[in-house]
Amino acid sequence: MSTRTEHTENLEIYFYTLVRYRWLPLLEITNFYDQVYNWFDHLETKGCYILGDVIMPNHLHALLHSTQGSLNKLTANEKRFMAYEMVKRLERLKRYALLKELEQGVQPNERQKGKKYQA
Repeated sequence: MSTRTEHTENLEIYFYTLVRYRWLPLLEITNFYDQVYNWFDHLETKGCYILGDVIMPNHLHALLHSTQGSLNKLTANEKRFMAYEMVKRLERLKRYALLKELEQGVQPNERQKGKKYQA
């Protein structure tokens, strides 16, 4: 699902893909699968239903159906909070080289806005 296109149709099903930075296996490294399922549960409380999903070490696919408006808005905040949690887990695992790589992936204009990592 492109973030450049507004997805607001309530009767549609969207194919959603979330890829981690440079296809790094961050989901596997941080054992992040529990967070993905928590995210799915949260989406359902907001009227967004997961009709199917595939979770891999570096990305996930899901079929999403929203009954409550824009999928973009529903997914944007959660992706940001998931990225924060992923960074916390990498810090706990002392994966400093990987954190440095994620830090180097931040564009200068995003860095000025306070972004630290590209997860």
